[in-house]
Amino acid sequence: MSHFLDRLMFLTQHREPFAGGHGETRMEDRKWEEGYRRLVAYVERHGDARVPKSYTVDGYQLGAWAGTQRRSYAKGTLDTDRERRLQDLPGWTWKASSST
Repeated sequence: MSHFLDRLMFLTQHREPFAGGHGETRMEDRKWEEGYRRLVAYVERHGDARVPKSYTVDGYQLGAWAGTQRRSYAKGTLDTDRERRLQDLPGWTWKASSST
């Protein structure tokens, strides 16, 4: 695994587990982190974050999750930290290719 991916996994695994300091993680945050972890695993296996729209792994619709992130970005509703984390992945693009 590359140093870049090692660092991404470290940051993903050591994020603050509590939302807003209230002692619990919001379900939305947990779901986003799951999608991000799966995307990082996809990058490790395939070398880039160009997930086909229909891509599913273990019943998880990763391609759909990536599309949701792109739509949130386009609407201006994606959290800036999440935006940065996605942009840092090799091959990530805000516009999905018509071939994926």
